[in-house]
Order: sequence, then structure tokens, then C-alpha cells
Amino acid sequence: MIQVVRLPSRPVNRQGATIDPDGTRRFDDAFFIQRVGGGYRLELTIPNTATYDLSTRQQKMSLLKGWERKGLTFIFTINAQFKVESLEFSRSAFRVSENLTYADFELARSSAEHPLHQQVLLLIELAEGLSGGQFEYEGPRGIVAVIMKLLNSKIAEFSQEHNLPMVYCYTIGDKIFYSITPGVFRAFPVYLRITSPLRRDEDHLNLKTLFNFLIGKEDPDARDRALAFIELANREGREIERQLELVALARRRFQQRLFQACRLGTISRDIYEEFILRFVNKEFSTYSQAAIFSAVFFGNVQGECHENLFALAQSKMSEADNAYRVLVHSLEKGRVRDFRVEHYTVPGDRVVASAKVQVGTRSYSVVTPSNYEKRWEASRAAAAMIMNEIITDLRR
Repeated sequence: MIQVVRLPSRPVNRQGATIDPDGTRRFDDAFFIQRVGGGYRLELTIPNTATYDLSTRQQKMSLLKGWERKGLTFIFTINAQFKVESLEFSRSAFRVSENLTYADFELARSSAEHPLHQQVLLLIELAEGLSGGQFEYEGPRGIVAVIMKLLNSKIAEFSQEHNLPMVYCYTIGDKIFYSITPGVFRAFPVYLRITSPLRRDEDHLNLKTLFNFLIGKEDPDARDRALAFIELANREGREIERQLELVALARRRFQQRLFQACRLGTISRDIYEEFILRFVNKEFSTYSQAAIFSAVFFGNVQGECHENLFALAQSKMSEADNAYRVLVHSLEKGRVRDFRVEHYTVPGDRVVASAKVQVGTRSYSVVTPSNYEKRWEASRAAAAMIMNEIITDLRR
């Protein structure tokens, strides 16, 4: 059993560095490592978001260089055989020495003059040892993953030992589920996530429950918080899985129809190759998009300007929008008819487009302003305008 040292009452001044991809804006874990005897002392710090809501924790708790943050530090003592001997919890008045990008990490690894050179080498050495010889260095991302899994798994063991109502992860096959009861997660007998409290709600909830336990604070809502998240996350997971299955089905049907249309001469070889390329590039990323493309090409939508409908399907309208779902359903069932766009040239060599469409028993028409130079720009604008008209009407 790991020896656990409880939380001190006062924060301790600590520092460390973050490791994240270039462009990261929310830094929520940092490290400091040193050799102790033949082993290691590893400090992992995350922002202590226990008393903050989502918007506040993301705005005010990121571990940015030069700023002092309230942190919770996990201090591992690891022996020469890469076994964790003790785990200490500490409140921290934390200051980041460096926000390392992956390129910065590689520079620190290769340059003996870099102030973090020795720490980076120790971190790589530790990650290799913790992986039991199964690790081959391919960059900093793999190092971070090994270290974060160490923390997540050890906090899961601690939480299980003390019967804390945490959001645990478990796997069935390659699918991830959540439970308040610990279960096997890949190679780990018990696992949870706590290392990214700025970006993931489950990490924030787990941190809050852990911190309240460490300071001896009563937390009667902890179980209800965990159960509410678990119910929502598992429901969303099942919905995502269902959507992926529908996407795969729609893709197969679309490709079959596309091939048939090309073989029969309904569409040209160029169009066929273009849309196969779009599939390869995964542009048809949702069931709704695939349904629209299928409906447009193969008989349910009559008329012109298919390309404009394709552009609309690739727009960022919410998949949760009920009106959009009704529209997709109408497309699939052939209730959208006679979609047409016509163009007019006006003074100043500008182009105006008008669009008309019939959805069920309702007809819609729009005319664009005269501020477009090209026909396709005016067509796309007209199609977008008429889509908005339809959605607005369906919402009533």
C-alpha cells in the first residue's frame, strides 16, 4: 500500500513547467522533477478549481508563466525500481517557470544549456521506467500521457480505498463508460481523470470531491454531482455511438448511389471523383450532412444548385437544432422540391441571386443584396438566406 501524507493547512510556494502543444490557451497541469538517491521526486500540480465554476476556472486558473495560482500538488516518491513509495498532497501557491510547447521540450532535451534540460531527461527516463520497457520515445506527448496516467490511476486507488463518490472510468471493449463504482479501464484495475480540471468537467468534479475530503469538509452533494454527470455522459456516449453508426450507414448508401449514378451517366465522372475525394477527406462528418447530399443527388430534391445545398450542409448549424432536424427529415422524405436559384447582373457588374424552394405545402423565396461579384457567391448567399427562412418558419 502507498504511504499517503495528508494535506497541510497552509499553501507551500512551488514552481514547475507545463508541456502542451503550440497554441494551447488553457494550461492545467505542470511538473517538477528531481533525482533523490537512486529514485525520483515528482511533483505534479493542477489548478485548485474546487471552489470555482466553469467560466471562472477557465478564465482565472490557467497556469500561465509569471502568474501565481492556487494549486493542488501531488508529490510522488518513486524508487529506483519505478515503484511509487509515497504520495503527498500539498496546497500550493504555484508559479510556472515555463509554458513549454512540444518544440520547446525537444529543445530542452537536446540542449545541455537549457535550464530545464536535466528535468526533461529525468522525465523521459521516468516515463520509460514506469512503462516497464514498453515505451519508445516518440515525442513529449507520449511522456505527458504516461505521467498523467500515473496520477489518475493513483488517485483512483486512493479514492477507492476511502470510498469517495468519484466519477470513475471503465471500458468495455474499446468503449469508455462512467460509473460511481470503480471498474477496469484498459490496463488499469481502477481509473479516473483529475489532471485537466480546466478542460473537463469530470476532472473538476473529481478534484472538488478529493479536495473537500482532504481538508475534512463535509460534502453531502458529492454523490449527486457524480451521478448527474455519469448519467449525462453515458447518455451522450450512447448518442454519439448511434450517430456514428448512422453516419457509417449513410456513407455506404451514398457511395453506392454515387457509383450507380456515375455508371448510368446521371452524373459525370468528374463529379463522382470529386465526391469520393470528399469522403476520403471526411468532409461528410455528420449523418445530417450525408442525408442532405444523398437526398439532393438521388431524387428527393429536384431542381438546380446542388452545390449550394452542399455548402449549407457543411455550415456550422447545431445538430441539436430541432428545426434543422425537421429540415433534414424533409429532405430525406422528398418533401423538398424545386429548389432553384437564378442570377441577374445589375449596374456595376454586380450579381444578384434569387432562390425559391418548396417544402411540403409551403413555398419560400429570397433575393440577395447586390454586393456579389461572382455567381457562385450570390448563389451560396441565396441558399443560406432561404435555409434561414425555412428554419425560422419551422421554429414557430
